[in-house]
Formats: sequence, structure tokens, C-alpha cells
Amino acid sequence: MTFLDSYQFSPTPGEKEVERRSSPTDDFSDDAYLQWKENSRLDWLWHGFNAGITAHYWDGFHEIRLNDNKHWVRQTWFFDLQASYDFGTRTWTSWAGRFNNGWPKWRYLLDGTRITLGVNNVFDHDPPHSNDNFPRFIYDTTGQFIYASLTKRF
Repeated sequence: MTFLDSYQFSPTPGEKEVERRSSPTDDFSDDAYLQWKENSRLDWLWHGFNAGITAHYWDGFHEIRLNDNKHWVRQTWFFDLQASYDFGTRTWTSWAGRFNNGWPKWRYLLDGTRITLGVNNVFDHDPPHSNDNFPRFIYDTTGQFIYASLTKRF
């Protein structure tokens, strides 16, 4: 988590400094000096199962619209989920011992394999709107993204 207490900027030498926190970096509202930004992840691991949730928070900011009116671009949250199962880790010492432990032959094929499923932007939440549709340097506009992964270690 980051907190920006103050960011003062003077456009030219000798000019009075202006507080830029919670305001856009340019006239197009593509990026902003956000007071709060946060990425948190909570993971759970148990006997080869792994599950996690990631929370992303971006604070809102004030922008000046083309008609010189101030507009508040709202703060937003995004959540990602991921789950995986690891069938085990192959090592030379454990590999040799597994031939003698009565495993079925198909189990040897899965040894060292991990299956992962995940969803980014679980709630398919759109980024907040600003002058130029959305602040493109702050938010990812991909939308909900579902993925799967299969990893095999030899």
C-alpha cells in the first residue's frame, strides 16, 4: 500500500506551487497522482492445493473537464482469483523410491505437474470514466479474463 501525503509542483520558477495530489498528471487524465494505491494478496496452501485472492485499490482523483468544471473520477477495486493443484515434485531420490511404493503407472505421468485456473477482474468491473473515456495509464481495460495453465517439470 502506498500513501502520497503531498505532491507540490511549480510549473515555472518563481510561480506558486500547486498541490497535485489527487489530480491528473496532464490535461487528458491519462494518469494521476493518487493519494492511495494498494495491492494485497491472501494465499492458502494445503496438501498440494493452493488458492489465492488479490485485491487492487486505486484512489479517485479530481480532474478538470473541458468546460473548466471539476469532476471526481471515483476510486475503484478490482479482484483476481487463482487456484492450483500440484501433483508433486520430482526429485531423483524420491523418484527412485516411488517405483517401490505401489503407485499406479498413470500417477508417474502426473508427477511434477501443476494445474492452475484463474480469473482476473472477477466481477468484470469497468474502470471509472474520465475526460478521455478512462485513465489508460492507471487501469487495465481488459475486463474479465479467465485463464488456465498446465506446467510439467521434468
